[in-house]
Amino acid sequence: MKRLLSFLTLILILFSAVPTMANEQEMRAVWFSYEDYAAQLGSLSQAEFEIKANEICKNIKSAGLNTIIFHVRAFSDAFYNSSYFQYSRYVYGQAGLAPEYDPLSLMCSIAHANGLDIHAWINPYRIGNSNTVTENSVAYSWKNTYGDERVCEVNGAWYYNPASEHVIEYIVEGVREIVKGYDVDGIHFDDYFYPTADESFDKASYEASKTALTLNEWRIENINLLIKKTYDSIKEIDTTVVFGISPNADIEKNYSAYFADVKKWATEQGYVDYLTPQIYFGYKNSTMPFESVLEQWSNLCTVPNLYVGIAAYKAGKEDKWAGDGKTEWLDNSNMCARQIADIRNCPNAKGFMLFCYSPVWGNNATENAKAELTAVKALLTGETNNNSGVLDAFIDILKALFNI
Repeated sequence: MKRLLSFLTLILILFSAVPTMANEQEMRAVWFSYEDYAAQLGSLSQAEFEIKANEICKNIKSAGLNTIIFHVRAFSDAFYNSSYFQYSRYVYGQAGLAPEYDPLSLMCSIAHANGLDIHAWINPYRIGNSNTVTENSVAYSWKNTYGDERVCEVNGAWYYNPASEHVIEYIVEGVREIVKGYDVDGIHFDDYFYPTADESFDKASYEASKTALTLNEWRIENINLLIKKTYDSIKEIDTTVVFGISPNADIEKNYSAYFADVKKWATEQGYVDYLTPQIYFGYKNSTMPFESVLEQWSNLCTVPNLYVGIAAYKAGKEDKWAGDGKTEWLDNSNMCARQIADIRNCPNAKGFMLFCYSPVWGNNATENAKAELTAVKALLTGETNNNSGVLDAFIDILKALFNI
C-alpha cells in the first residue's frame, strides 16, 4: 500500500513537472562532523573558508536538503570563539590555536545566505585522552584537581562525569553561550552519553549520592537532568531555537549501554523538540532491519518531531555486522532514496538526516555514494545530474522507490 501511494504521487509529479517535496516543514539535513571539518575546512584563511563553506552549503542546498548539523564541540573543545572551551585541534591543527575569524559565525551567515538552517552539534561528555587534552583545558585541570568526581577515565579515554553538578552546569553554560552569541536554529546532541556500563566508572559518585535508586536508574536520571536543563536554558534565551538528540537506533540499548531515557524524551514535553534515531541499517540487516526499526520509533515518538538518521556513509561499502545484508550497500545505489521514501510514508516521521557530508560529497566518495546522491536529488528536487528533464527524474525516482 505504501509503495502504491508513492507511485501515485510520482505520477502526479511527472505530469505537473514539480519536485517531489513532502512539505516545507520536512527536515532534510546532513551532519557535518569534526572529521568533515578537518577535511573540508581545516586550517583555511578566512577568504578560503568563506569560499569553501559557500561551496559546501550550495552542494547541500542543490541536493534538495535544507539543514546542516554542524559540529561545534566534539571533544570538550570549540569550533567557535568560546569563553569555556579552547579551540579544537581540528580547526587549525593545534588545540587552543584560534583562527583570525570565528568559524561558527561565518558558517551561520553562509548557511542562511544559502537558504539553510544550521544546528550546532555538541558531544557533551566526550573529552579525549592524555595525548590530546592540553594543560590549558578545564578538563585537564579538573582531572588533576578533582579526579573521578568530575572527569572519569575508561580504556584510556576521558569523559566528564554525568553525575557532577559542576559538569552539568559547565555543559549547559556552553550551550547558553552558543544560543546567545550565534544565529543558530538548533542545538543538537548525539548518542555519546555514558561511555560504559562498568560499575567502576562512577562508583564513588554513586556511593556518595546515597540514592535509593539502582545504579542504572541513577545514571538515567543524571542524563535526564542534563537534557532537561539544556532544554529549559535554550527556551529561556530563544524559544525559536530547537533542541534535538540523535540516539542509538536500538531503543533498549539506550538504557543498558548509554543510560539515555529515550522513552521519556519521546513521550513527555519539555525534554527535546526532536529525536533522530540513527537507523544506520539496510533492509536486509539480520537483527535491525530498517523498516522494522523505523516502525518501532514511529510508535514510540509521540511528542517531539521524529527525524530519521540514514547511513549515507555506508554507500559502496560492506556492512560487515549486518548478517544477511552485509553486501546490501554494495549491491544497491539507491538505499538512501528508498529509505527517505519510506520515512515519508511513516505516520510520525517528519524528515531525515544523512550521515555525513564527506562520504557523499568528498573527493573519496565512492561511485555508489555518487549514485546515491543522484537518486536522493531526483527524489527531492526532480532533477538529475544530466539535466535531461522530468522523464529522467521520474525514472530515477522509480528506481529509488522500487529498488529497480
